[in-house]
Amino acid sequence: MKKVFLLFVLFAAMVSCGKGDEPKPEPKPNPDTPSTQTSISISPSALTFDAQGETKSVTVTCTTGKTWTLSGGESWCTASGTNGANGANGANGATVTFTAEANTSPDERNATYTFTCGDKTAKLVVTQKQQDALTVTSSKVEVDAQGGPINVEVKANIPFEYVIADKDKGWITPVKTKSMQTTVLTFNIAQNEDREKREGSITIKSGELSETITVYQAGAQPTIVITRHTYEVSSKGETIKVEINSNVEFSISIPAAYSAWIQEAAEPRALSTHTKYFTISANLETHSRSGKILFTSQEHNLTEKVTIQQKAIDADVTTVHVPTKGTLASVLAENNLETSSIVLLKITGELDEDDFRTIRKMRKLKSLDLSRTTITEVPAKACYEALNIQNILLPNTLEVINEQAFEFCGFQTVKIPASVKTIRPKAFCDNRSLVSIIFEQGSQLETIERYVFSYCSCLQNIEIPANVETIGDGPFSHCTSLTNVTFEQGSQLNTINDNAFQKCSSLKTIDMSTCTKVKIIGSAVIDECHSLQTFELGTHTPPDVSYLSSTPISATLQVPAESVDAYKKAYGWKDFPHITSLD
Repeated sequence: MKKVFLLFVLFAAMVSCGKGDEPKPEPKPNPDTPSTQTSISISPSALTFDAQGETKSVTVTCTTGKTWTLSGGESWCTASGTNGANGANGANGATVTFTAEANTSPDERNATYTFTCGDKTAKLVVTQKQQDALTVTSSKVEVDAQGGPINVEVKANIPFEYVIADKDKGWITPVKTKSMQTTVLTFNIAQNEDREKREGSITIKSGELSETITVYQAGAQPTIVITRHTYEVSSKGETIKVEINSNVEFSISIPAAYSAWIQEAAEPRALSTHTKYFTISANLETHSRSGKILFTSQEHNLTEKVTIQQKAIDADVTTVHVPTKGTLASVLAENNLETSSIVLLKITGELDEDDFRTIRKMRKLKSLDLSRTTITEVPAKACYEALNIQNILLPNTLEVINEQAFEFCGFQTVKIPASVKTIRPKAFCDNRSLVSIIFEQGSQLETIERYVFSYCSCLQNIEIPANVETIGDGPFSHCTSLTNVTFEQGSQLNTINDNAFQKCSSLKTIDMSTCTKVKIIGSAVIDECHSLQTFELGTHTPPDVSYLSSTPISATLQVPAESVDAYKKAYGWKDFPHITSLD
């Protein structure tokens, strides 16, 4: 009997071990269930290639058991892989090699890559020098008014000399040291006693070849100096480098009209804090566009601007008219148009679910213009998982965007027409390239339902239209780049449901100072918003709330002056460590 029992135990143990060895597929993120904490890092965070082209590597480390993906970049620099798992090529993380082609242009070029693991991202900035036999590490040097020594690093395979412009010899002088016999030249910049800024030049020469370094020096008065004010960018987009010299503190802002396609990028560690990188997204529209970046010192009333001029896409636009719902496929066939080759599509007429199924088959489609259709609803799952679609234009007849209509798309910006009254659950969920959501002025939007924009991990700012009365569960949860939330003047907001901004780890400000009618705020609305600094609320009577966060709250709550004491006593609201007046 004992032998039989032992055999039974042994057999059960073998079965149990066999089941444990079966691989378990990683579940797809679902806004309805809590996600596992993820992290990702790369080393180094910047690569610099010489003009001849070369290969360099970075190490990717992400959460154990998670996979990462790689996106972005330029055609001249290729990566050895676009996805992988932590530890795939070594115990300390995966190795990705980047190979740069030879740069035959006279200009330096840049590219930005994004590594993504779950809802976390890490940026890699790639720089390649221009093709020259004589080069300097930087053609611009920024010096404050006090002056001092500067170093100019020269790369050359032939003898060279330097020339200081005659007009600048009074304030730019060479430093006679042994270093003059190496590739590092040292010059002294005299103190600028004038109030106005000044600029001079040093030319490095070898025969017919030359490189000129421009020296920018601030004046005694407060100033912001931009070394280049205009950038012309191709339709494909690129990363630009802006160099600033300032003797005052300044802030950088990108007006809302341009923030959808101009974004500040990560900075290589070795560069000056006054060297800023900006990523310009691809222009998928048929007309050129112009944008601005502002550098401002409010204290000294100073503003400098950089203008971005971007060309229109050079692909042909396919325009079709659909006279009857459900006939898009036949219209394309009649005009000998293959769905597999369409890049830019403009549609007029009527559409239904069958037409959107045809659109989903267009795997090369990048831009979809529906602005001249007469649809009043976008069907459920209309463009579900259409990651290839980066740009969409919606019609001013639209009233309802249904469930999961644009879930898992590749949109960079979305403009919601004023006619839209309802956005249903998960309509734009998991658009991980989405940077900007713009609600048209005069928006009639009444309801933002659950998880509409959740997991949009690149979304930075949002302004909720005044007409919105109800916000459902978790519409912005897991938007890890979201920094500021504001509500339009005259807000009619009555209810915010559970988890509205849960796990928005970068969120600093929630400005509800215009919301005077709020009665109910659900639980865990700001749960795990560890960066939150200010929560402003214009409602005099503290709204009903169970709890705002399961984690400690460090933000300041600002409410109407006469209501401060009431909030300090109210359940849930008294958890704020500081409660002050909006005034």
